[in-house]
Amino acid sequence: MLSNTQRRPASWIEELHGRRRDVRSPTTPADYFSTATAILVAKGHHALKMTTVCKALGVTTGSFYNYFDSWGEFVNQLLSHWEREQLLLMEKVMDSGRSGPATDLCGLRTIAAHLSNKSGTAFRAWATGDPLVAEVQRRIDERRSTILTRAIRTAVSDDATARRLTVVILTLLVGSQFLPDQDPSDGFLLEYIEDLVRRSIVRTPR
Repeated sequence: MLSNTQRRPASWIEELHGRRRDVRSPTTPADYFSTATAILVAKGHHALKMTTVCKALGVTTGSFYNYFDSWGEFVNQLLSHWEREQLLLMEKVMDSGRSGPATDLCGLRTIAAHLSNKSGTAFRAWATGDPLVAEVQRRIDERRSTILTRAIRTAVSDDATARRLTVVILTLLVGSQFLPDQDPSDGFLLEYIEDLVRRSIVRTPR
């Protein structure tokens, strides 16, 4: 029989990670963060507990306390890790869009694909009931809005049009996260958004 420290992760965690974790390898803080995110996606924030995370990793709570002083500290670090990941991705989108309007339109697809990630939906759902998570989500959304507005601004001639398009686009993409069987990166939605931007390019006087 496997001991607590050797037990295999639950099958749903294996499926979400797409591979079996080597249970003989020592855990790291990153392992806890990725497992917590997998739990959020699979079961929602109400299932996110220390015992659930440790069971999924196949470790004891003593292992958890080797890295985190408390559950509250873990949640803070998890949110910081999540926010850092989102900001890095958005910076890459911004950097890739410095070649001009055509490249920026391609960047819309990158943002949409990112929003379609199930983990993003899970964190946003968590934010609806937790002020701490909501504040992190607010900062991420503000940064995303700023980057998207800059990208659109290279294609239109005035700030007001860029801001209006940003609000419309983010409303469509974020809203579609919560519709059943609707993927924000689906072709028809992306085509509509890109067409909306292109028509604004034509109609906005230079």
